[in-house]
Amino acid sequence: MKEKREQREFRDYIAIFFNRMPVALITFGVVLGLVVIYTITQPKIYRASAKVRILRETEKILTIPFPTYSLAPDISTAVKLMTSRDVLRKAVEYMRRNSASAGEVNNISLEAMASSIKVNALRDTDIIQIDASSPNPRLAMLMANALANAFVEEVDNIAKRESRETRIFLEEQIYGNPKKGIKGMEKTLNEIEAKIRDFQKQEGFVDIDKETSSLIERVGNLRAEIEGCDISIKMAQARLEKVENILKQQGEWVVSGKTLADAPYISKLRDAIAEAELKLLNLQEKYTQNNPQVLEAKKNLDNLKRELEERLKQRAREEVGESLTLNPLQSERISAQLEIFANEAKKKALEDFLQPLETQLSTLPDKSLTYARLQRERQTLSTLYTDLLQRLQEARVRETTTRGNAYIAETATLPTSPAFPPRNLLISTGFVLAIFLGVAAALLAEYLDDTVKAPFDAERDLGVAVLGAIPQFEVKDGNLPVLTQPRSSAAEAFRTLRSNIKFSQLDKPIKTLLVTSSIKGEGKTVVASNLALAFSTGGVKTLLIDCDMRHPEIHHLFGLEREKGLTSVLVGEEKLEDCVREVGENLFVLPCGPVPPNPVEMLDSQRMRDLLNECGEKYDMVVLDPPPIMGMADALVLSAISDGVLMLAKSGSTRRGILRQAIASLEKAGGRLLGLVLNFLTPRRGYYYYYYYYYYYSYGYGREKKKK
Repeated sequence: MKEKREQREFRDYIAIFFNRMPVALITFGVVLGLVVIYTITQPKIYRASAKVRILRETEKILTIPFPTYSLAPDISTAVKLMTSRDVLRKAVEYMRRNSASAGEVNNISLEAMASSIKVNALRDTDIIQIDASSPNPRLAMLMANALANAFVEEVDNIAKRESRETRIFLEEQIYGNPKKGIKGMEKTLNEIEAKIRDFQKQEGFVDIDKETSSLIERVGNLRAEIEGCDISIKMAQARLEKVENILKQQGEWVVSGKTLADAPYISKLRDAIAEAELKLLNLQEKYTQNNPQVLEAKKNLDNLKRELEERLKQRAREEVGESLTLNPLQSERISAQLEIFANEAKKKALEDFLQPLETQLSTLPDKSLTYARLQRERQTLSTLYTDLLQRLQEARVRETTTRGNAYIAETATLPTSPAFPPRNLLISTGFVLAIFLGVAAALLAEYLDDTVKAPFDAERDLGVAVLGAIPQFEVKDGNLPVLTQPRSSAAEAFRTLRSNIKFSQLDKPIKTLLVTSSIKGEGKTVVASNLALAFSTGGVKTLLIDCDMRHPEIHHLFGLEREKGLTSVLVGEEKLEDCVREVGENLFVLPCGPVPPNPVEMLDSQRMRDLLNECGEKYDMVVLDPPPIMGMADALVLSAISDGVLMLAKSGSTRRGILRQAIASLEKAGGRLLGLVLNFLTPRRGYYYYYYYYYYYSYGYGREKKKK
């Protein structure tokens, strides 16, 4: 036997699905039911969403004469800040403070708030989305809005903190701070004016010409500008230190200001800016502001500052890597560094420009020189005092009007439907999953079912020709439908089997036919008896021999006694003609006879061979009914002395592995396998072979009956 395994066609899978419909429907129902139960039993969770926008640069409300920068967070920092404990605590306090119903928010803890909130930055936007989840839809809305408002307030506080620190610094410079040992410019200016009055009382009037007075005023203004540069440098250094601390907290590597200032290209640009400032001062001393030389000097100075800014940006990119995005705080850091370097260069230029004026002033007589110095200090402090008062006023206004770079873009609304469980999605997914698992279960059941179910199963999987398919028939007046129900589909199936056996061996007609099966219970005796009847009704003189000396059954089917039979002939007690019974036209039966203790020895004897030769001479067809093959050697012994063997398989019961083993044993014993007969075949949907077969015979007999 050659094992044959052809590839299944698509219609085979359709047939499998219809045959395994109960398994598929049960699996489908169970899976879909579990999904529905899960969906129904899950608690409803509502989700409310609020959106906060983070501006790339803080919008300035006022235009002020000196630069200021907000340290409000960027997108990534804002997401971390929004979920910090401080902001969450403020959100809880905001809820308790602004909720109309205190009962629903009083029990909200910080941990519950943190576990209910999810914050995400929307891709390719400046918007952060706050999602709050809760079984209570109103509570979800309150939590989302509370966190959004708390975060915006926190960002506003961060922005105002810068203005507040600037205001405090300016107040200390103007009014002093005894705790820090700062005298204050206002007090210093009063002391200078008092010294001038005392000097005038003691020395009387000191004559100072107009040129000297102008020189004193000029020196005082320059001194005031130098002091202003010092103040601007201090403010920029404070801002730079704060920005660098934030960058270090975020894990970025930052070059210190001193190291950066010592860099050759930075030092060279600083010197160039100082020279340009000095040149501009000299030109402004000679010409008006609209003079082409003055305008050209200003343009050159601006170009140098822009070049310095580009150098600082390039160094910042080198620090973080060219492939990474530059942190927005780096821009503030670069601006602070640029302000420091520019003011240092301007201060150096002012000092160089002031030195010859100071030398010229020192040539005055003693009284005039002392008075000039007092006037110079007063002029310096007066000019600087006026400038700082203006800055202080602007800082106070900015403190009250400054806002952070975050605002609420969209408030959360009351959710009307639960976000979890997503019933429509779960049920639709469960429906698709149930269909998939139902089909998979049907295919798995078919794969695990190793039985022969239809004729083409045997031909495809075993490579054995199927000579007939016997349908499962209703027993009426015994198990001989060929005799009792000749018009039935079962009787026609046996007659078809008879024809197939006859035409399967045209070159060597079959005289001795062995009908066996792999295991017990496959209908071997019934098939052998009905097949013998089919041969006899076709005009063939047929002898049916019951060779099953272990469990003889043929005498029961035909209502015969088995006192004398095959064993009696083999032991020589009786003659063949005395034991054979004629049960119908052209049909003769040889019962088993007494059950011997050694069936195999009797069937494998020379006497059995002689008996079959004798039967072959007297009858046209001899049908043998031995025991099953598996576990017993009776059928194997008889197969070697028979002209052909007909193997039976029970549809939906006989396993392919056992059947394959039985056929292999039969071939090893020298038996000649004619083909396979599939017994107990039921008209299962999908197996079109038998469906067509059953319909054909049923339709044919019905039509013939109508004609009669």
